[in-house]
Amino acid sequence: MKLYRYVVLIFAGLVLAVVMGACGTASGTPKDSLQAACAAVKNKDVAAYKKSLSKSKLAGMDAAAKQSNISTDELLKKYLDVMSCPASPETGDEEINDDKATLTLTNPSTGDVDTYNFVREEGLWKLN
Repeated sequence: MKLYRYVVLIFAGLVLAVVMGACGTASGTPKDSLQAACAAVKNKDVAAYKKSLSKSKLAGMDAAAKQSNISTDELLKKYLDVMSCPASPETGDEEINDDKATLTLTNPSTGDVDTYNFVREEGLWKLN
Protein backbone atom coordinates (compact mmCIF):
# COMPACT_ATOMS: atom_id res chain seq x y z
CA MET A 1 0.00 0.00 0.00
CA LYS A 2 2.90 2.37 0.75
CA LEU A 3 4.35 1.72 -2.68
CA TYR A 4 1.03 2.66 -4.26
CA ARG A 5 0.96 5.99 -2.38
CA TYR A 6 4.52 6.80 -3.42
CA VAL A 7 3.81 5.92 -7.02
CA VAL A 8 0.69 8.09 -7.01
CA LEU A 9 2.64 11.02 -5.51
CA ILE A 10 5.46 10.56 -7.98
CA PHE A 11 3.09 10.29 -10.89
CA ALA A 12 1.30 13.47 -9.79
CA GLY A 13 4.61 15.29 -9.82
CA LEU A 14 5.52 13.93 -13.19
CA VAL A 15 2.13 14.77 -14.67
CA LEU A 16 3.05 18.38 -14.28
CA ALA A 17 5.67 17.95 -16.99
CA VAL A 18 3.00 16.50 -19.25
CA VAL A 19 1.03 19.73 -19.05
CA MET A 20 3.94 21.78 -20.40
CA GLY A 21 4.20 22.62 -24.06
CA ALA A 22 6.91 25.22 -24.53
CA CYS A 23 10.36 23.94 -23.69
CA GLY A 24 13.36 25.81 -22.33
CA THR A 25 16.40 25.34 -20.14
CA ALA A 26 16.46 28.03 -17.45
CA SER A 27 14.71 28.07 -14.08
CA GLY A 28 14.69 31.78 -13.30
CA THR A 29 10.92 31.59 -12.79
CA PRO A 30 8.49 28.76 -12.06
CA LYS A 31 7.43 28.88 -15.71
CA ASP A 32 11.08 28.47 -16.76
CA SER A 33 11.35 25.44 -14.49
CA LEU A 34 8.32 23.85 -16.12
CA GLN A 35 9.75 24.55 -19.55
CA ALA A 36 13.00 22.84 -18.57
CA ALA A 37 11.06 19.85 -17.24
CA CYS A 38 9.14 19.65 -20.51
CA ALA A 39 12.36 19.68 -22.51
CA ALA A 40 13.64 16.82 -20.38
CA VAL A 41 10.42 14.87 -20.94
CA LYS A 42 10.53 15.40 -24.70
CA ASN A 43 14.19 14.33 -24.79
CA LYS A 44 13.65 11.45 -22.34
CA ASP A 45 16.52 12.99 -20.33
CA VAL A 46 16.39 11.56 -16.79
CA ALA A 47 19.31 13.65 -15.48
CA ALA A 48 17.80 16.91 -16.73
CA TYR A 49 14.36 16.01 -15.36
CA LYS A 50 15.83 15.25 -11.94
CA LYS A 51 17.38 18.74 -11.90
CA SER A 52 13.90 20.27 -12.23
CA LEU A 53 12.59 18.46 -9.12
CA SER A 54 12.78 19.58 -5.49
CA LYS A 55 14.77 17.65 -2.90
CA SER A 56 11.56 16.46 -1.25
CA LYS A 57 10.11 15.26 -4.58
CA LEU A 58 13.34 13.37 -5.30
CA ALA A 59 13.29 11.85 -1.81
CA GLY A 60 9.81 10.45 -2.50
CA MET A 61 11.00 9.01 -5.78
CA ASP A 62 14.03 7.48 -4.10
CA ALA A 63 11.75 5.79 -1.56
CA ALA A 64 9.39 4.46 -4.24
CA ALA A 65 12.28 3.17 -6.33
CA LYS A 66 13.80 1.46 -3.30
CA GLN A 67 10.50 -0.29 -2.53
CA SER A 68 10.37 -1.46 -6.14
CA ASN A 69 13.98 -2.67 -5.98
CA ILE A 70 15.05 -0.41 -8.84
CA SER A 71 17.13 2.75 -9.03
CA THR A 72 15.53 6.17 -9.05
CA ASP A 73 16.86 6.69 -12.56
CA GLU A 74 15.20 3.47 -13.71
CA LEU A 75 11.90 4.59 -12.17
CA LEU A 76 12.10 7.99 -13.84
CA LYS A 77 13.02 6.42 -17.17
CA LYS A 78 9.86 4.32 -17.03
CA TYR A 79 7.75 7.42 -16.44
CA LEU A 80 9.52 9.49 -19.10
CA ASP A 81 8.91 6.68 -21.59
CA VAL A 82 5.14 7.17 -21.28
CA MET A 83 4.98 10.94 -20.79
CA SER A 84 4.55 13.63 -23.44
CA CYS A 85 4.03 17.39 -23.55
CA PRO A 86 1.06 19.09 -25.21
CA ALA A 87 1.96 21.54 -27.97
CA SER A 88 0.95 24.79 -26.28
CA PRO A 89 -0.44 25.01 -22.76
CA GLU A 90 -1.90 28.31 -21.59
CA THR A 91 -0.01 29.73 -18.63
CA GLY A 92 -2.20 31.42 -16.07
CA ASP A 93 -1.44 33.07 -12.76
CA GLU A 94 2.02 32.77 -11.27
CA GLU A 95 2.16 33.64 -7.56
CA ILE A 96 5.50 33.91 -5.78
CA ASN A 97 5.76 34.14 -1.97
CA ASP A 98 9.36 34.15 -0.80
CA ASP A 99 10.75 30.71 -1.71
CA LYS A 100 7.42 29.15 -2.69
CA ALA A 101 5.33 29.65 -5.78
CA THR A 102 2.31 28.36 -7.66
CA LEU A 103 1.61 28.38 -11.37
CA THR A 104 -1.75 27.76 -13.01
CA LEU A 105 -1.80 26.06 -16.41
CA THR A 106 -4.56 25.13 -18.84
CA ASN A 107 -4.11 22.20 -21.20
CA PRO A 108 -5.66 23.38 -24.49
CA SER A 109 -6.41 19.81 -25.60
CA THR A 110 -8.49 18.95 -22.56
CA GLY A 111 -9.37 22.30 -21.01
CA ASP A 112 -8.09 21.01 -17.67
CA VAL A 113 -6.78 23.71 -15.33
CA ASP A 114 -4.17 22.70 -12.77
CA THR A 115 -2.16 24.59 -10.17
CA TYR A 116 1.39 23.42 -9.53
CA ASN A 117 3.67 24.09 -6.58
CA PHE A 118 7.31 25.12 -6.65
CA VAL A 119 10.04 25.74 -4.14
CA ARG A 120 13.22 27.77 -4.65
CA GLU A 121 16.30 25.67 -3.85
CA GLU A 122 19.83 26.91 -4.42
CA GLY A 123 18.41 29.90 -6.28
CA LEU A 124 16.39 27.82 -8.77
CA TRP A 125 12.67 27.05 -8.91
CA LYS A 126 11.98 23.33 -8.55
CA LEU A 127 8.79 21.34 -8.98
CA ASN A 128 7.52 20.36 -5.57
